[in-house]
Amino acid sequence: MILDQNSLKVDPMSISIIGIPIQRMMVGVISLMNLNSRRGLNEIKKQGLYRPCFFV
Repeated sequence: MILDQNSLKVDPMSISIIGIPIQRMMVGVISLMNLNSRRGLNEIKKQGLYRPCFFV
């Protein structure tokens, strides 16, 4: 994949890391911080972040 200056002008929310959108990842990180709360746990399940690749 070749990056030029034009392709670098991308909406940050559309950039994905390992196929996981940044927005979903942020929700996952926030949920992981609130692991002791049931809501945080349900949020992780809802986002489907129990994938091993999320922690790579």
